[in-house]
Amino acid sequence: MRQILQILLASAMFSIPVVSRAHGGEITTEGTAVVKVLPTVLRTQITIQERGTSAEDAMYKIVDNQRALHEYLLSLGANPRSILFGEVSEIAGVKSKFSSAPKKQPRSFGSTTVVERQEFVSFSVGGTAEWELKARNQQGLLVEFHVLKKRIIAAYNQVKNENPKLAASFSPPSFELAGRINNQKKMELLQAAFDNAKSNAAKLASVADAELGPLVKLNTTDNSRHVTNQPPTTEFNPQDNFWEATSNKPASVTFRINVSTIFSINHSAFKQPQPLSSVSQK
Repeated sequence: MRQILQILLASAMFSIPVVSRAHGGEITTEGTAVVKVLPTVLRTQITIQERGTSAEDAMYKIVDNQRALHEYLLSLGANPRSILFGEVSEIAGVKSKFSSAPKKQPRSFGSTTVVERQEFVSFSVGGTAEWELKARNQQGLLVEFHVLKKRIIAAYNQVKNENPKLAASFSPPSFELAGRINNQKKMELLQAAFDNAKSNAAKLASVADAELGPLVKLNTTDNSRHVTNQPPTTEFNPQDNFWEATSNKPASVTFRINVSTIFSINHSAFKQPQPLSSVSQK
């Protein structure tokens, strides 16, 4: 009996566990890639709002003001192909933002005078224009931005003084700066974000004593927008597809891509210890 116990003890001490790899479970990780670029475009946005006694009257004024705004932007050196207007929309049930309130029209019925409120139709349309920026560093960008912005605002204020009625139909200009990357750079950024996510997944799998399996699911988010058929600049051809990120500050804009991944894993499964082929017996 004692000899049998010694054999069993020896078998337990010198046996070797056999490890098998079996699919089971998933690892979810995220990866990020970021690149910063200087803005190459200053964009201004101006809204035209007009009203008329009929839809035809309001539309005539909108079209006339579009022509005036187009000339105004050209005189300020905007890229001619960048001057674009959106779709005209009706402002229903909202008091005109840039025009005076509707006038009341008196009507007489015998000895009684009735004051009726005149009905108006209000339309609005947004316009944008762009200027190419030449600065190649942040200090130069800051100076160029403020000089150009000051010139545009000064011209707007001049219109207010010389033609208040026309200026009342325009909103004050708003500004944003746009940085751009081409499609190849966007794909490189996407690849870097995915590689980052996969590397993180591999590290987690290693800690868990598991092997990384195939990709199960992939999602991406980013802060850029796809732009096509835009006016040419020094760095971009109008036939190229490119991506842009914007900021309202004269500083580098950030392109950020986040990738969320799910990988399957092959985890370690330990079988029952197997005894060695021979055990020394005493």
